[in-house]
Amino acid sequence: MAGVWHAAPRTTLTFEETMNLLSGVRLGAGLNLIPGLSVYTLNKLLIFTQPAHLAASEGRATATLRSHGARHVCATSAGCRSR
Repeated sequence: MAGVWHAAPRTTLTFEETMNLLSGVRLGAGLNLIPGLSVYTLNKLLIFTQPAHLAASEGRATATLRSHGARHVCATSAGCRSR
C-alpha cells in the first residue's frame, strides 16, 4: 500500500528513546489526555527502566549494562519489579 510506512520490528530501545517516549506519555497522562493511566505507574516505569535498575533485575553488574548500546524496556510495571 503506497504511502504507508512500516518500521522494521525491534525489541529494544536506547535509554534516551525510552526516557523521551515515557516522558511524553507522562505529560499526556498528567494533562488527563490519556484516561485510566496513572502518573504513579509512569513514574515507576521511568525509574525501573534506568540502567542500574535493569542491571539489578537481571542480576548483572551496572558496568556490564553500560557497555550495551540498547536496553530492554519493560512492557508492564509488574515486569519491572526488582527480584
